[in-house]
Amino acid sequence: ISKPDGITTEHLVRVLSNQILHRNKLPNPLGLHIVSRLDHPTSGVLPVALGPEGSAAANWLQAQFAARLVLKEYLCLCEGPSLGAVGAVGTVTKALKALRTSAGLAGGQTARVEVSSMGQHAHTGYEVLARFRLPHDSYLHELALLRVKLETGRMHQIRVHFANIKRPLVGDLTYGRRQASLVSSCPRLFLHCHKLELQDLAGQAFEASAGLPTELTDVLNNLQLLQQHGKM
Repeated sequence: ISKPDGITTEHLVRVLSNQILHRNKLPNPLGLHIVSRLDHPTSGVLPVALGPEGSAAANWLQAQFAARLVLKEYLCLCEGPSLGAVGAVGTVTKALKALRTSAGLAGGQTARVEVSSMGQHAHTGYEVLARFRLPHDSYLHELALLRVKLETGRMHQIRVHFANIKRPLVGDLTYGRRQASLVSSCPRLFLHCHKLELQDLAGQAFEASAGLPTELTDVLNNLQLLQQHGKM
């Protein structure tokens, strides 16, 4: 399914289950099992097993995630010193630890995560797709649109990793620059899961994708393009 920003994964799945119940006039809510999550402010492709916990669909998807066979590709906009020319690639490999957990929005859980040698291994790979600058800004900082691939799936992994290397994500109210941002007018976190690849129950390759939401493409359209990848 395509998750919008501003809603928890749990709440979205409950809503979807009830919608299927009423549209198909089922006697009971359809069992949907969450096998992966997106943060409350993150949008994009979200895999959900069509079956309850313990079902063939749920077990199949969980096994692929456990074996790290699922490819999740994100698009994000970060700000700070240049990460290199378009096409440049890099990795951030720093262990992450959740500091605290408390009741959050819509009954979900919120936590702040930090880089810590006491944390869990986390690996983030990225490629620079485009470089931007604001017309009035200095040449010391720029904005980079990145394609990000995760080898691990820790909480807030992308957000914390890029904040730690001094390139926080635009619109991140927890780890970002907030009002000091080069794009303080960005209406939300600029982080979107745009593609997911796995195998279906028949063992065939399956791919789902979701384009950037309008509010994020509008942000890019208002920036001064410095350099862009031939394939976005």
